[in-house]
Amino acid sequence: MNTQETSEPQKPAPIRSTDGLGVNRVGDAILCYAWGETDRPDAYLAKSADDVKRFIVTEWIDDENDPTVKEVMDEIASHDWSDDGQLQYDFEIGGIRFEDVVAVTPNADFRRGEPDVK
Repeated sequence: MNTQETSEPQKPAPIRSTDGLGVNRVGDAILCYAWGETDRPDAYLAKSADDVKRFIVTEWIDDENDPTVKEVMDEIASHDWSDDGQLQYDFEIGGIRFEDVVAVTPNADFRRGEPDVK
């Protein structure tokens, strides 16, 4: 009879980003995406916490001194992106979502509608 204890594999310690944009990020940017009361959604690739905050104020809360801005920024700063690659807030009409992404810049030969395919 085997008397050794078996234990669940332990999850590695979280890797906290130093830029205030969460835990266990794989990407190098946060895709900020808002939709709802306009004809088209708004999207922005944020490279810093200041960029994310600017998007929140511009597209959602309007007042950078509103306590909700700090609450959302605190939630983003502690969010574990490995559990779910996104953080979303839903509203009566629309919502706002933040996703951990890798920012890709097209090459210099890329033209809108005419990808450089060989």
